[in-house]
Amino acid sequence: MPSVIRPAIDLANWGAAAAHRVWWRSHSRLTDRWGTSQISTSRISSRDLCSPMWPIGLIPGLAPLPIAHPIPGYAVLPIFTRRVSLYQESIHLVTRKNAGIYRVRDLIGKRVSLGEPGSGTLIDAQLVLAEYGIRSGDIEVEYMKPDLAIERIRRKQLDAFFFVAGYPARAVSELAADTEIELLPIDGSEAERLIERYRFFARDDIPAGVYRNVAGVETISVGAQWLVANSVDAELVYGITKTLWSKSSRKLLDEGHAKGKQITLDTALQGIVVPLHPGAARYYEEIGISTE
Repeated sequence: MPSVIRPAIDLANWGAAAAHRVWWRSHSRLTDRWGTSQISTSRISSRDLCSPMWPIGLIPGLAPLPIAHPIPGYAVLPIFTRRVSLYQESIHLVTRKNAGIYRVRDLIGKRVSLGEPGSGTLIDAQLVLAEYGIRSGDIEVEYMKPDLAIERIRRKQLDAFFFVAGYPARAVSELAADTEIELLPIDGSEAERLIERYRFFARDDIPAGVYRNVAGVETISVGAQWLVANSVDAELVYGITKTLWSKSSRKLLDEGHAKGKQITLDTALQGIVVPLHPGAARYYEEIGISTE
């Protein structure tokens, strides 16, 4: 019998500490059922995703990430959606305790990391600050990856940083374990206007006790969508979608990250801002979920 060539897929991750990395690790055990020979992971930014140099030109690419607008060359599978989504990625505005920061406006004059260049976190942070009337010149702006920002907080070389992830975020948990921190609320009329103006934001809260000795706060969040390159074969995407909603996947989701329990078929197609991939659309139509 002739050998069967099984495709390879590169799964692009949106950051080292986000909840979806835990999700990917849980699902790596299902690769054979997807009919693939190899699954690798890459860390990307929004800038990478929009660049022709991203692996889509080499091997088909799948990416779970917060997204708020259509991206050329991509469709939604989807698994992750934006509002009432399979899980929400909360905006964490983390500050050093006793830094004299109690509300967003108190960031004026402080050293604040908005996220690394090209990241979705940076975009979210800029929108939040603008809504509160804070310009880049009002703060000492830093553009850092989360791990560097966390280390600077520990050394008291930074006053606050933005971090977008499903809670509990391991990076924040580890910081709270050895450093006194607080979360700033993103609430009030400013939050209401952000939600009204930008469809991808939603109301959210981070409960007390999620992080050691950190009080709960109201905040806003963005949902995550799973993107697949238009070039990926429809039959393969159909198989992946079917497998991801199987009983085996349900078990993995429930036993993995805390956000896994929020991933349900009931909300799989809510808040889509990118066209649905034909392979995924076929599966949803087969099980009676309208894709129109």
